[in-house]
Amino acid sequence: MEEKRAITKTEFIQRGYDAADYHFIEEAGTFQARLDLKVWGKRWLECFFTLSDERKILACTFPEVNYLGIAEIPIGSELTLTFEKTARSKRIYLRKATMGKVCP
Repeated sequence: MEEKRAITKTEFIQRGYDAADYHFIEEAGTFQARLDLKVWGKRWLECFFTLSDERKILACTFPEVNYLGIAEIPIGSELTLTFEKTARSKRIYLRKATMGKVCP
């Protein structure tokens, strides 16, 4: 059965997940990625991805954009992710996520 549900911070800790290999992306662009895990934060959804080049990244999505639909996407799904730099702060944010196939 595909797991769609994001876990809580408490579940993240209790299950012993290690996020040390995941980092915020430092470049804008479009990437292919697998959704590894989703964790509810205070005001956002933390999304853990492995890019096609095996880099591990963390991206946050926010409720005002319906979490980019990621809240309903099963773990293991392949997605096309688009990251853009904001004009004002020059930070890079996940702006679009399009689902592909579900990986085993």
